[in-house]
Amino acid sequence: MQSLFARGHKRESFVCPILSNAHAGLNQHADTTDAALRRIAIAVAAKLKTTGTLDGIREPSHIAKYHDANRRLVAAVLRWNLPDGKVVRPVRLVADAKFELGAPPTWPLYNLPSLLDADPSKAVIIVEGEPCADAGNHVFGDIAIFITSAQGANNASKSDWTPVSGREIYVWPDADDAGKQYAKAVADLAHRAGAKLIKILDPVAIAGRNVESGWDIVDAIRECENNAEKLAALRARLLDAMRNAAEPRPASEAERWHFGFHFRETDDPEISFITILLSCGSNSTPNHASTRDDMPVKGTVLEPTKFSVFGLVSRERIVEKAIAKLDEKAIELGIDANTLAILRERLKKDLVRELELHALKSNLRAASQKKRARHRNWCMKLNPRRSQYRSPRS
Repeated sequence: MQSLFARGHKRESFVCPILSNAHAGLNQHADTTDAALRRIAIAVAAKLKTTGTLDGIREPSHIAKYHDANRRLVAAVLRWNLPDGKVVRPVRLVADAKFELGAPPTWPLYNLPSLLDADPSKAVIIVEGEPCADAGNHVFGDIAIFITSAQGANNASKSDWTPVSGREIYVWPDADDAGKQYAKAVADLAHRAGAKLIKILDPVAIAGRNVESGWDIVDAIRECENNAEKLAALRARLLDAMRNAAEPRPASEAERWHFGFHFRETDDPEISFITILLSCGSNSTPNHASTRDDMPVKGTVLEPTKFSVFGLVSRERIVEKAIAKLDEKAIELGIDANTLAILRERLKKDLVRELELHALKSNLRAASQKKRARHRNWCMKLNPRRSQYRSPRS
C-alpha cells in the first residue's frame, strides 16, 4: 500500500502495468489489441518528441482503456506526466487491432465493464478523471463502482450515459468551479439517461474540513497516509455524505438551449453580417449569449444577414426576423410551446444586447480608421513625395 500513496506522486498513484509484456490469461485478440495500443503509444510519443512536447520517446505514464458494452477495447487515453504538468492524447480503434490518434465519435464510460457486471443495486460514484476512478475502485470498491467520462470536466456530454439507467448515482466533484460545472452536467445527463437516484456530494463534508482548490479523491486517500484509522474515518464521512446529499434540480428544457451570435464585419464599419446558431447543452450556464464547446449545434436560426450597425430600424428588423426564424426552427426540432415562449424572450433580450455591443465596437473601429486617415493626410502635407506613411497604432 505504501507505494500507492507515495508523496509527490499524486497522479501516478494508481498506474496499472498496461504496457507490460506479460499478458497471462488474455486471449489472442486481447494480445493483438494491446500490442497495437503499445505501437500507437510509441508513435504518438515520437511525434510529441519532434514537436518538443516530450524530451524523448517513452511509454506513457498511464493508459486509460475504454471498452464498449461488449467489453471490446475501442479507445484509450495516453498520459505522460511531466515535472511541470501533463500531456494527454486520445486514441481510437479504427480497425481490428489498429489505432489512430483522435477521439471516438462518442466515448463509452470509463470502467464500463465493471459497471455492467456489478449488481444493479450497487451505488455508482462518478469522479473526474481516470486516476480518480482507479483510486476509488481500489480503496472503496466495496461501497460503489467508480466511473468517469473522458476528456475532462468540459466534455461530459461526449460520453454515452445510457448505462447509468436505473442506477443510484453520486457525483464526487473536484473542489473547484470546474468541478461544480461538471457535477451539474453529469447530474443532468444521468437524469436524462434514466438514473434512479442522483446526488452531488460535498467535498468539504467528505474531507471534514475546508479543502484547497482542486481537491479530489486521490488527495483524500493520500492524506490518510496509509493509516487504517484515517481511512476508516474517510470511509465513514463518505457514507454520511452519500446519505445526506440533496438531489439537484434537473435543468428545465429551456435551460438546455443556447444561442450563439456571430458577426462578420465589412470594409464599411456601418455594415455587418450576423449569424445566429442554436445549440442544445446538457446543463444551464450563466451566459446564454454564446454557445459552449461541449454543446452540439442543432441548427441555424438566422443565416448570414446584412444589417446597418448604427441603424435602429435595421436592428429592430433583425430582431423580428430572428424571432420568426426561431419559430420555424422550433417546429423543425419539436420544441414545445412553453419552451419556445421562454426562448423567444431570451433571444430578444440577448440579441438586443449583442447588437448594441457590436455597434460600440464598430464605432471604435470607425474612429480608429478616421484617426489613421488624418495621420496619412498630415504626413502627405509635410512631404508630398512620400506616397505612403506609417499610421499610428490605433
